[in-house]
Amino acid sequence: MSRFQSTDSAEDMNNVGLAGLPADILDLLGTDCLDSDDFFNMRLTCRSIEAKTFNAFGRRYFQHVKFMLSPRSLTALEKISESEFAGFIRHLGFGLERLHSDKDRTFHDLARVNERWLEKYEQAYANELRWQEALERSQKDLAILVKVFKTLPNLKTVGVGGRNVKSRALDRIWDSENMQSWGTEQMLRRLGAADDDWTLVRQSCVVRQRSDTKTPQRTKVLYDEQKRNRTYRIVFQALQEVADRDLNLDIYVPPFWPAEQAIPLPLADSDTQKALSRTCALRLDLSNAYNDDDETKLILDTWVDEICRQVKSAISIQVSKPSGQYNIQSFLFKPLAGGGYTQLKTLKLEGVHTELQLLLEVLRKLSPTIEAIYFTYFYITKGGYDSNMMSEESYGRHGKWPDVYKVLQDLPKLKTLSLADLTEYRGQYREEAERARREITDAQSSPKYRRVWRNSFGAYGHQNIVDELEYAIKDNEEMINRDGSVYIGHKKFRLFHTRKPRPFSWSD
Repeated sequence: MSRFQSTDSAEDMNNVGLAGLPADILDLLGTDCLDSDDFFNMRLTCRSIEAKTFNAFGRRYFQHVKFMLSPRSLTALEKISESEFAGFIRHLGFGLERLHSDKDRTFHDLARVNERWLEKYEQAYANELRWQEALERSQKDLAILVKVFKTLPNLKTVGVGGRNVKSRALDRIWDSENMQSWGTEQMLRRLGAADDDWTLVRQSCVVRQRSDTKTPQRTKVLYDEQKRNRTYRIVFQALQEVADRDLNLDIYVPPFWPAEQAIPLPLADSDTQKALSRTCALRLDLSNAYNDDDETKLILDTWVDEICRQVKSAISIQVSKPSGQYNIQSFLFKPLAGGGYTQLKTLKLEGVHTELQLLLEVLRKLSPTIEAIYFTYFYITKGGYDSNMMSEESYGRHGKWPDVYKVLQDLPKLKTLSLADLTEYRGQYREEAERARREITDAQSSPKYRRVWRNSFGAYGHQNIVDELEYAIKDNEEMINRDGSVYIGHKKFRLFHTRKPRPFSWSD
């Protein structure tokens, strides 16, 4: 008999079935190949498969979990912490969802609170709110968090914050960084909430918008602007109660309106300061934080400056602001330029304005540790340059970003670089300068200063980054030295990605 010939009969081999597969194969199927429904159904086929896929199930669904400080959600957390799955939990997050204290504020129009909804859900809403307020008065939520932090054997990081509830159920995000808190959808269904105001309806091949005001809005039921930031305080207090455990902290501050609510984190508070000292990842979303009020700008600038100075233990820092809003400037970069971020590996910035020399100083300070940089809608301003040169064409033909590329090339540990929609102050063209001099009194005719090039670039691996940046530097020099050329904007990179990009995560 050949040594490659099976000794088992065909009938025996057919009888092996799914349950006869090795545990590592079933583990691979459960974690990488099957969607949740199929994985659940496979585990229900027999006890043998359920036992073999236990570890895959635990890693997939319990390694990164998130809850909110509500009675039902915390009850679930308590039970999980006492179950056989407690050992799988590595990251425990807490969202800012909180049942709104005024049910009428959850409707699009206060005058349209639906009588049918009141008959069916008003008492349920009142009960949930009463339980929520009782939980907060007794500080039972703090006691539960302290207990859980002490008992989860493999807990490494605690997260607080996150995105607001999506306006449509189908828009929910399932990745671990932006996941909803446990019990969110159950609570919304229990209280009769529906997708928010404007939904698209296809009728007679025409897409039109309609407003549904008969039920509470998803985004408002669990958004109490007066009390949502209480979650930060409770989590920080709980961390102080278990200071002997070496737990890291991830902070995600979502968009907030300073006119409606206080600054999310009171940085003068001792519990906050101690919690920030163990921060592993900081993410600030300043989408709605700035307006034209100078006093508000000063308060927020000071707050961002101070929080950046207090998270020098961070491995990742991410700050984002949509392009076109108030500029994020030196209050972010001055702390970074001051040094002391001895563990920072990932820097992700969007919608940032800064001076060239300050940016170069930050990159040099981070040189010993930085491994990943993501810049999007990034502006180099005119600050720090001789104003007398601003109208000279030669100034407009001198690129600023190549100076940044040269410093990026010298970062010894840089392995991931992503650049998109970069902008720099280019000065005026000659004709613009002449027009400005002729129409100096006309504010409407002031010339535009920035020359924008829009391109997406991603490089992975240190040598790839060095090579691609070298090409960009040479390309820029050729364009500047070309006879009669005027810089408007051109392709700076040979390709968009040197290999398939992987998703950004805090663990990078």
